[in-house]
Amino acid sequence: MAELKTNADKLLELVEERKEIGVKEAAKLLGLDSETVQSLAELLEDSGLLSIKYGLTGETLMGRSQKPKVEETPKNEKKVAKILPKDPLELAKFRMKTILVELQNDEKTIAKIKDEIDKIFKERNEIISMIERLKREQKELKQELSGLFRRAELLKAIPGDKNKKLKEINAQIIKIYKKRSTVESEIRALKKLIKI
Repeated sequence: MAELKTNADKLLELVEERKEIGVKEAAKLLGLDSETVQSLAELLEDSGLLSIKYGLTGETLMGRSQKPKVEETPKNEKKVAKILPKDPLELAKFRMKTILVELQNDEKTIAKIKDEIDKIFKERNEIISMIERLKREQKELKQELSGLFRRAELLKAIPGDKNKKLKEINAQIIKIYKKRSTVESEIRALKKLIKI
């Protein structure tokens, strides 16, 4: 049966291998966040398995000054034994503590992810509301244009000098077309943001 390794086991192996490593670097190598590594390191330090050196540039994890046991392997290579509690009950307690620390940090990570998802949905809903408002504005502009075209047609049917009035209506029509074009561009840009 394959040995189940917790993140605490992996951190301890990394510290034993490197002799000395920063929390941030260890987090990067293990694929964990610095907060989780810090919590695991404190737990391992409390158990006497490593030590933490605090400095201005951050925390450094170091193997304990205890001499690890050395065994000979069939290939005459030296192998460093783990310095874990030997009592099965103490070992079980240690493993449960490390798992609890990891679960607590996972809960924090999940909460952060949930907050980010909530923000994304809130922003998406705000964009959808903006699109709906712009579509209403687009509809109103279309109605305004229809009204101006009807006024221009009616004005043409009336005898007399109507050039000044037609120029005014034409200027209003051009203004509405420009505004409508801007609204349509905004709608397209917002739809791209949320890919509707």
